[in-house]
Amino acid sequence: MEQKEQVQGCSGPRIEGGPCLQDDCMPSSIGAEDFAWDPTMASCCIEDLKNQRKGEAIRQKLLAVDPTRSRAPVIHSSMPSVLQEALAPGSAQTAALEAAAGEGEGHSEDEELAALRERRKGELRQRMQQHSRAQALGYGQLNDVTGAQLMERLESSSGCSVCHCAVEGFEPSNQLDQHLEALAHQHQGTLFMRTLVGHKSPLRAQLSLPSVPALVCFRNGAVVGRTGLLTFGPPDEVLEELVVDYLKRLGVLRQPGGAKQSPASRAAPGGMMSSGSEDDEEGRGDQESWKNPPCEVCGRCYPHEHVKAIYREHHSSDEEGSNFD
Repeated sequence: MEQKEQVQGCSGPRIEGGPCLQDDCMPSSIGAEDFAWDPTMASCCIEDLKNQRKGEAIRQKLLAVDPTRSRAPVIHSSMPSVLQEALAPGSAQTAALEAAAGEGEGHSEDEELAALRERRKGELRQRMQQHSRAQALGYGQLNDVTGAQLMERLESSSGCSVCHCAVEGFEPSNQLDQHLEALAHQHQGTLFMRTLVGHKSPLRAQLSLPSVPALVCFRNGAVVGRTGLLTFGPPDEVLEELVVDYLKRLGVLRQPGGAKQSPASRAAPGGMMSSGSEDDEEGRGDQESWKNPPCEVCGRCYPHEHVKAIYREHHSSDEEGSNFD
């Protein structure tokens, strides 16, 4: 078999019995005999070589009849010599223009990305500061306070507050605490508090509590609703959906930056601002919705019926049945 000419002194990679695999050493026209040293490669590559040669032959025929190739010399010759030199692919002017364009585009993109990055950092920094201030004021969590601390906060309050007047060791009170803790994280524009109240506590008379434990809602330091735990389900259970519905009806669930933002967040230093006109209009609307006298038992101002007697009757009947057993 005729050997193909290779570069003298070549030290490129080669397979035993075959030609050098470097591009400079590969023959200009590769045939089937070049793969005789590797039958596996010959079986899979000869067909590819044939297809490549057919494609190249078709491309050359199309280039021969391509009208744009005949127009290009005429257009180039009609240009001034200075313009021809400037537009030449390897000219200094072309290289300078390409470099300047690439540098300008990259510089402007870098500046825009840097500005967006700094603005995003500023927003995150401001949000973290607002969150820290809100946590310092007790927002986002259920705060344990005494009766005196509760009245002191209400005197200086200008937003929405919810207080659970709890009885220690009472299971429904523990369930309500869990629900209020979750709501405090979800509605960080409302201040959630918890205080222990006994049957003879002066706080019960100050807040006109119908019974204890109870849930009391405030707006701008004034009571807008008070109710016992029987409003939220049977005597031994507090249902979260009933708690949420009750607080929504009173309009005391607020977000720091939401549509129903509490005025307390506006008073917090350094962030969570809201417009005074929106708060005034909202306050007037809430006052109009609470013109009806509150219920002596639960504080609700719309027509309703208490089922407390039904629960007690059912509970007592169960006890009587168990005694007969």
